[in-house]
Amino acid sequence: MNKKSKICACVLSALAVVGMASCGEEKGSSGDKFNPVYVYNTYLATSPSTWNTHNWQTSDESYINSFTEIGLYDAILDDAKTGYKFVTEMAAEMPIAVDPADLSDEEQDAYYSELGNVSKNMVWDIKLNQAAKWEDGTPIKAVDYVDSLELQLSPKYANFRADSYYNGNFMVANAENYYKQGRQTIEPFFGNYDKTTGLVPDDTGIYFLNLGKYSDYIKNFGADSDKGLYDLLDQLSDGKSWKLAAERIITAYKYYMWKALDHTKSSKPTDWDKIAKPGDVSSSLVHNDACDIDIDIFDTGFKNLDGQEDRIKTIKKTGLKPGSTTDYYGWTEDNIEIYTLDALKKDLKACVAGMDSRGDVGQSWSWKLPLFTYVVKFDKAIDFKDVGIKAIDEYTMRLYLSKSITPLDLKFSLSSTWLVKTDLYKKLTKTLSTGALTTAYGSNAVENYCSYGPYKLTYFEAGKKFTIDKNDAWYGWTDGNHVGQFQMERIVTNVIQNHDTAMQEFLAGRLDDIDLTVKDVREYGQSGRATTTLESYTQKISFNTDRGKLLNRQKGAGAGTNKTILTNNEFRKGLSLGLNRTQFASEATSGSKGFTGLLNELYLANNATGQTYRSTEQGKSVYGKVYGGLGGSTLEEKKALSEDAVGYNYELAKKYVAKAIYDDVNSSVEGHLNKGDTIDIEFRVFDNESENTKAAIEFLKREWGKVIQDAVALLKETKSDWGDANIGFKITVVKDEDYYATASNGGFDMIFSIWGGAAINPYGLMQVYADNTFTNCCEYGFKGKQDSVNLEIDVNGDGTIDPKTEVRSFAKWYDAMNNGDEFNEAQFGDELAETDPKYPEWKKIHEAKLTVLAGVEAGIISRWEAIPLVARGSTSLTGFKVENATQHYVSLIGYGGIRFLQFKFTETEWKSFVEENGGNLASLYKTYKRQ
Repeated sequence: MNKKSKICACVLSALAVVGMASCGEEKGSSGDKFNPVYVYNTYLATSPSTWNTHNWQTSDESYINSFTEIGLYDAILDDAKTGYKFVTEMAAEMPIAVDPADLSDEEQDAYYSELGNVSKNMVWDIKLNQAAKWEDGTPIKAVDYVDSLELQLSPKYANFRADSYYNGNFMVANAENYYKQGRQTIEPFFGNYDKTTGLVPDDTGIYFLNLGKYSDYIKNFGADSDKGLYDLLDQLSDGKSWKLAAERIITAYKYYMWKALDHTKSSKPTDWDKIAKPGDVSSSLVHNDACDIDIDIFDTGFKNLDGQEDRIKTIKKTGLKPGSTTDYYGWTEDNIEIYTLDALKKDLKACVAGMDSRGDVGQSWSWKLPLFTYVVKFDKAIDFKDVGIKAIDEYTMRLYLSKSITPLDLKFSLSSTWLVKTDLYKKLTKTLSTGALTTAYGSNAVENYCSYGPYKLTYFEAGKKFTIDKNDAWYGWTDGNHVGQFQMERIVTNVIQNHDTAMQEFLAGRLDDIDLTVKDVREYGQSGRATTTLESYTQKISFNTDRGKLLNRQKGAGAGTNKTILTNNEFRKGLSLGLNRTQFASEATSGSKGFTGLLNELYLANNATGQTYRSTEQGKSVYGKVYGGLGGSTLEEKKALSEDAVGYNYELAKKYVAKAIYDDVNSSVEGHLNKGDTIDIEFRVFDNESENTKAAIEFLKREWGKVIQDAVALLKETKSDWGDANIGFKITVVKDEDYYATASNGGFDMIFSIWGGAAINPYGLMQVYADNTFTNCCEYGFKGKQDSVNLEIDVNGDGTIDPKTEVRSFAKWYDAMNNGDEFNEAQFGDELAETDPKYPEWKKIHEAKLTVLAGVEAGIISRWEAIPLVARGSTSLTGFKVENATQHYVSLIGYGGIRFLQFKFTETEWKSFVEENGGNLASLYKTYKRQ
């Protein structure tokens, strides 16, 4: 949730990141002078660049949609205002499950030819509300939903939110294949091949050579590297018969990097300027600029940086060095050769045979095994008619899903939408030079968008203001099902970047809500108009733990600076134990709560009953799994840390930090910490000027500085060989508005990472931590390796670990929770009564799935790469003009939203009220007490 979640209309916050947006030319609902009675005035700190439902990414970008669009179903406050209930909106009735036996042969062939058997709750009919219209009065029919999904999934548009329809609970049959046809997705070959046949499923792809990329193949040989396959060849070939083969592969790879890469985009561009021959390409450059090389170019060639046709070249033996018994392999014009694909395969076979005596070099795949990233090409042309959506008649669409979904989860999924005005969408489409398509739909201007919800966009001025008015074409004003709802007639949203300015506008009665900073809470936090809104997000510190990346950053920072200490698990554990999260929440947030988990109290374990994950035995167990042995005052003392401590144990913190510092100083690895060094952690933040961020920075500087200072003092007391040396510490703050992208590439030391949303699907949220293919993982160093690090989870609770079933990689545990039949609760429908014959089977699967979730959550936290700080919340003041439906926060619904917001003043009455109070309402807000 975000600043506006308390007034937005939909349940999107349960499904994804909730959003905000803006719009063009001010006009009335029908072009006349529209003078609304009930007007809500609010603000955003940033202006949305798009509100296209196919592409929005940030919460600000989905803000407009929350008023101007509405789902097939919506979750709203129940009659008692203590929970939620579902109502139909764009749908005429609740979803109708189709019996798989009733599907025609044509339907089976089109949607399930590869999947095979169709299970219960995979096919659904949705009858549409025949009164639904676009704001221009055009009826909305089933074909509009079909055509809109085709645009959403079109491979030519490459829309950001396309994966919403083939990942998670709601998976449309063939949607992924349709979206990815003609494009390539890179997946590791190692771990995906069939060990009997040596083939990857659907083995139709291309292979890429990438020596700089980490591969878990390395761990089979004990190679001294966490970097890449370059080191595997370089280290293990020394003195071996296949050394020359390895050298040729390495030289060919270096040649391509030297000749074909755009070095201006390198992390070390000036180093590339000095390259005169492949041998000058250092191992650090290989790791920094690891690239995929299509092996076909070994035969077909490529265009080099000068635009000339080139071929991969390597060296051949030319005889003895003058005056030496050593063969000469120097890079000269008379001893280079074209390195062909056949030569590469031959050398790779030699390397595989040399490294792995278990490998059968007679098999055609053996040369591929260790060195390649496998590229799956979705070459098979798929017509959209084979994607799982079809108009049965004018106002009925049928959804064909690739896995079962419960009726409840389906309604949650269909409370968000993919519907767009397709004729306008296509009219605003342009073809890029690459052949890809892009559309201006839902951006820049009012005329680039069409609404169909309770409200419509009527004015948009980027960076300044946008207005949303009552949509007279909406069915809800006349259908009798929305009496007393959506009282607001207009919402005016100004873009105000400066908080003090926004506060002045609020106190002058020109805004109807204001987010409070830490400073504001001291003045207004006790007001009866103050509301703390919980969010399904956890704010964490994410560290870069990749030694290669940190070492390069350390070298760039200069002598006496150290960053590689961040790779030390005990150092990070000590920093975590040194955080008083309760104090942090008080000093550096305005509504958050100290927290040590990844999934806070809003996440549901049972969507039907509303039971939260944290209230389950499994959810409660996570703290003990992580802090069960961290409650003592020495490293050896293993006792539980009280939950009241919220992960804080200062005595143990300084001892872990002291041990980490001592061990690192006495290490022999390159870049280790030295006595007298300063540990300099670069902290990248979105906005280094906001009051809350400044408070957070000061807190971390103070608390961690003290921990490190006390740890060094402890070393001076207890280690005879330490002497009087000191270790410095500083946090260097860098403003980076795209810091997530920076982090995903390893260009950072530390960031705040904030993941959440999807409160009804905590299992799916684990993707951001445990899925090795998730590109936006913030814990660089673990990113991409989640499929090679194992985790033990006692799924059946018998106190033992079965090595065959209860030891899997993080990625495999994540996949098991979200795909396949092992933990598939959807096959049982919604919650079963205890008297149902299938209840014991459902209960067993449900409990096991929760056990896996808790195990994965605890496993991630125990790596100390993602250190949770607070469960996010925000405190705001709601103006006297309006009243929320309830003062008690309801999971998934908040305080009732704009649907139930009631106005206590008309616009004219409000202006009079403000004038009567001297144009400044500060004292009223400070002293107001709710009855």
